[in-house]
Amino acid sequence: MASLVSNPTQKFAIKAIEKQKMKKDLYLLKRELQILRKLDHPNIIKFYETYQDERYFYLVMEYCSGGELLDRIAKEGRLSEKEVLNIMQKAFSAVKHLHTLGIVHRDLKPENFLLSAPGAEGEIKIADFGLSRYLGDTLNGRLSTAVGTALYMAPEVIKGSYDERCDNWSLGVIMYVLLSGSPPFQGDNHNAVLDKVTKGKYSMSGPEWKKISSQAKDLISKLLKVDPDHRYTASRALEHEWFSKGSSPRAQQRSSNEKAMKILSAYNSKQTENAFKMEVKKFIMSTLSEAEMKQYREMFSFLDPGATGFISMEQLEKAMKEAGFQNPQKEVESIVTRVNNQGNKNLITYTAFLTVMLSGEEIYTPEKILAAFKHFDVNKSGVVSIENIKEVMARSGRRVSESEIRKMIQGVPLQKEGKINLEEFKKIMDFGDGGERSPSHQ
Repeated sequence: MASLVSNPTQKFAIKAIEKQKMKKDLYLLKRELQILRKLDHPNIIKFYETYQDERYFYLVMEYCSGGELLDRIAKEGRLSEKEVLNIMQKAFSAVKHLHTLGIVHRDLKPENFLLSAPGAEGEIKIADFGLSRYLGDTLNGRLSTAVGTALYMAPEVIKGSYDERCDNWSLGVIMYVLLSGSPPFQGDNHNAVLDKVTKGKYSMSGPEWKKISSQAKDLISKLLKVDPDHRYTASRALEHEWFSKGSSPRAQQRSSNEKAMKILSAYNSKQTENAFKMEVKKFIMSTLSEAEMKQYREMFSFLDPGATGFISMEQLEKAMKEAGFQNPQKEVESIVTRVNNQGNKNLITYTAFLTVMLSGEEIYTPEKILAAFKHFDVNKSGVVSIENIKEVMARSGRRVSESEIRKMIQGVPLQKEGKINLEEFKKIMDFGDGGERSPSHQ
């Protein structure tokens, strides 16, 4: 059975789940998939698709070759304050995205922070959403099951009544561990640790804290508040002065925004692009390296100063005005409508933004086009059928009807009704907007 993993240009991580063991708890897998399909943030592990055979369900995820953050802590003891600032800023941004969507992670710890690549190029990715919950599915937005890892568990989780603010406590503990090399709450056994957590007593007076800034210590103290009503949220933490002193220069942000606005405006001036071509581009985007993606992640973060994981119409309009566009309101409305692929008229998602940013790049090589064709040719028949496209989209969590797929490929010249061979597939990617050949190819 073909899948993303058949793509020879990129590695993917596969989580295999034995069906026999999941019989009674299949709802847990469905809940995790529902959450994974909703998430779209540069610092959250990317879910691509799911498929199955007689014995297993398979979840295909983004592959992170840098391993766990915990391994790096074990190797280096503790990280520099500058490194921790970079990690925590991205962690708070990712958690803010979760909370904006009404999702609580419930098991934040260094083991669930992955590095997309080894060394300094590695991007932090929050992973493992097996314990995550939608607060909207709970009674009065409260949870009661004590789950997670004792060292990172918030006091209210232990007491059995909590909400998304438990994640912010966990981030405070993680920040403490990254800066000092040890957890704030320790004990000889599980119960001893939980007792110290509920009391909220910890110290930052050891020798390892002498070189740590007062701003970093202050933020930790604002997160490790026993009473969640007095605890900083992810949003408020991002506004703390510890982060503002390490922010990118304004000139760098302005230059990045100007480039992004030019690409968006150029894309908006074209005729509507064939919908199937956009789906192919999304796949090819998933095969790009960290180095190829870095500048576009930065572009997105500059346009999303609130770190929500979305770009709003207001943020886009402000960036266009700063880039010199006159009266950009109408263009902003048109851009958001065309770019966004999530059905929300007022926001641009991360994946939708990247797809447009990469539209003008020379990334669509023959090798990548062939890999994309093989991805959509799920039964290796040598052609891509409507059923193939339907199955690929279903694996990524999108249920699309045959009539909708026919609309997607409308205007695509087909050798045989409803089927696309490799040559036709190549032509689709060479075609200009609206299914007509661009002048450069005539």
